[in-house]
Amino acid sequence: GTAPVAACLEEKLDLTKYIRLKLAELGFNLGPEPDLSVTYFWMDRGEESDNFNKHLLRLIHDDGSSYFSSTRIEGKFVIRSAILSFRTRISSVDRAIDLIAVCLDKTQKHFEKAS
Repeated sequence: GTAPVAACLEEKLDLTKYIRLKLAELGFNLGPEPDLSVTYFWMDRGEESDNFNKHLLRLIHDDGSSYFSSTRIEGKFVIRSAILSFRTRISSVDRAIDLIAVCLDKTQKHFEKAS
């Protein structure tokens, strides 16, 4: 039947809500509440927001343990989270959040030095 597929989809939607909560706790701005398991976020740094978020994403990618994509929404560079794999569990999301927090700290320090 379709019950296992529905349960898997529901779990991904719950994980998307969870990652949004954790990102908000880190101070990120969030896109609108999603209907699916894709969402986006960014750190508002005024005129340097695009460069700040690009640097943050580069650090995340350099680590290689989690993958996030990017896009432009209303001209603004944002980082996109897509929780799609049936293998993704809350422990994976927690590791990704920990990585984002570390990379965010490094990015903030980088931009403080540049100021």
